Amino acid sequence: MERDWTSLGPKLTGKIHITSGTMDNGFLNNPVYQSEDFFKTTQEPPAEAEIIYGERREHCFTRDTENPNNAGSRTVHQRYMPAMAKWMIKTAPKGEDVTSWVY
Repeated sequence: MERDWTSLGPKLTGKIHITSGTMDNGFLNNPVYQSEDFFKTTQEPPAEAEIIYGERREHCFTRDTENPNNAGSRTVHQRYMPAMAKWMIKTAPKGEDVTSWVY
């Protein structure tokens, strides 16, 4: 991403959403920290990336800070769908109907 940010940035701005446990079993939290550091330096355009860390959470952290992963994985759709709907409304082409399917 760093090497090609000039061409990738316009395509990825605001579209990067990462969740990671701070105690990932495969140490995958480390590249997330590196990515976060890079995203903070992006200017043209800014990354506008969202990174959520689960403190002391392991691999497959699903953004549920109230329950362990085995329970959080069963409710991931209920938690992600509102965020997805918000994104669809925000990025819908001008003039499109973004209200009839929200209930």
